[in-house]
Amino acid sequence: MWRTPSSLKWLINKRSRFSGALVKLENNRDELVSKIQALENRASAIRSKLAALDETIRLHEVVIEPTDIRPVKPHSNTYLVPFGQLGRSILRTLREHGGWMTTNEIVQRISHLSRNFDNWDTEYVRRTVRCRLRQLRAQGILESMVDASVEGRHNGVTQTLWRISTPASKQ
Repeated sequence: MWRTPSSLKWLINKRSRFSGALVKLENNRDELVSKIQALENRASAIRSKLAALDETIRLHEVVIEPTDIRPVKPHSNTYLVPFGQLGRSILRTLREHGGWMTTNEIVQRISHLSRNFDNWDTEYVRRTVRCRLRQLRAQGILESMVDASVEGRHNGVTQTLWRISTPASKQ
């Protein structure tokens, strides 16, 4: 059995890292292409509704050019779920489970809250849920611990486990 020279080992390692980075970029590109396609579909649906409204406006006895009507900027602060529903759903999920749950498990179980849940960026959803979990922990309603085991890793990163605080842990 021969020993791999250090220079070759370095090249192999470098190629492996570049290959991994390329795979990640291609996956991100595919996700973005599908998001762009979904946005284009939504834009074409809105364009057809706008054209129908323009034709209807032109039929009115008062003459108005539809293109002269200034667009109203829609609200950009849309929420994942209605106010208060996220915290209640997290608590209900943890009560039903009765033990420790990871953030990902909680996100999967509350994904039914919004019919547009799939349209949201998954990282945004995880951040929103994680933020609410931290708030509930700060209020003493939840407790957490870091799961550093191999099974407790998500994409190579340790995960936090959450559960409803017990009376013994509140003291």
